[in-house]
Amino acid sequence: DEFIKKTQLNSNNICELFEWIPFEKFRDLQLIGEGGYSTVYLAKWIDGRILDLNEDGKWERTGENDVILKIFYDSKDLSQDYLNELESYNRCNSKLNRVLRCYGISKDPFAKNTIMVMEYAKDGSLKVHLKNNFKNFTWIKRISILDDITQSLKSIHSVGLIHKNLHSGNVLIHDDYAFIGDLGLCTPKIQKHDSTSSLYGVLPYVAPEILKGNQFTMASDIYAFGMIMYELATTLSPYHDYSSDEHLLHDICNGIRPKIFEGIPNCFIELMTKCWSQNPEERPNADYIAQIVQDWKNNLSQLEEFNNAESFRLKDDEFENIREKLLLGNYKSKVLPKFCDISSSSNVE
Repeated sequence: DEFIKKTQLNSNNICELFEWIPFEKFRDLQLIGEGGYSTVYLAKWIDGRILDLNEDGKWERTGENDVILKIFYDSKDLSQDYLNELESYNRCNSKLNRVLRCYGISKDPFAKNTIMVMEYAKDGSLKVHLKNNFKNFTWIKRISILDDITQSLKSIHSVGLIHKNLHSGNVLIHDDYAFIGDLGLCTPKIQKHDSTSSLYGVLPYVAPEILKGNQFTMASDIYAFGMIMYELATTLSPYHDYSSDEHLLHDICNGIRPKIFEGIPNCFIELMTKCWSQNPEERPNADYIAQIVQDWKNNLSQLEEFNNAESFRLKDDEFENIREKLLLGNYKSKVLPKFCDISSSSNVE
């Protein structure tokens, strides 16, 4: 209660308002996903989000609208670290670009678990979008989505925040635009981990230094972004050909990266491989990436590499035929295996 009051008193605009929303204000819950630490529902919010404060001092609202409810397991009590992180995010909300909003908190009336009430993107995650639309996924579309993601990540980093759980399931599509969701808030607690503690995440997107017990940084977000670039380029999950988490974890820590297929522009490959560099200091920052991707987007029709890639995509019947056989990886957020033995890692790229 004190946290909610504090955020509302300190809010400078509507985007920074954070509410306590009684569970009875939601109806028509539909289960749409389950992860390692949460269950996700689509629901109708009867009152809807706040639009403005009217002359009578009452909130004007949208009326009923769709929202996402993310219910965390074993979350009756939120840590102070988590609330501090949530407050930091909320304070920066109005400055973020293409980041889905978190409207407030609710409580599961049965198990008493915490519920995050979040903005809904009607076209689902990038992961689902790629699965359903890969045949018509042109390079113009790929770069447009990539530009949306880079602008979002740039805005997150510009206000000093780190996402911590960036992957294609947390990139949401709404009316052909991409948005980043969750923003590191959707973990059971703030992860101040070391080589002996547990780590939540989607393994293919977790940077090697994090698997070794180091703290999340903007550079670890960039690593995850590089894996999303791979996914956009190939329409396949990174490390789709691995069936063992332990094997994959070992290879990530030793510099093994996903197989690069023919038909991807060299300039794209160059940026992607910089982003997933084994050395965090060698990864570019979000400002640099955003500038390059925006240049691609603005000049795409004149760039021969992308024109050639699109021609290759249109005639690559062989890849389309074998694609289903390659879709082995089905990674979700979960507790990851033991950390890599630091002494076993190398700088192999």
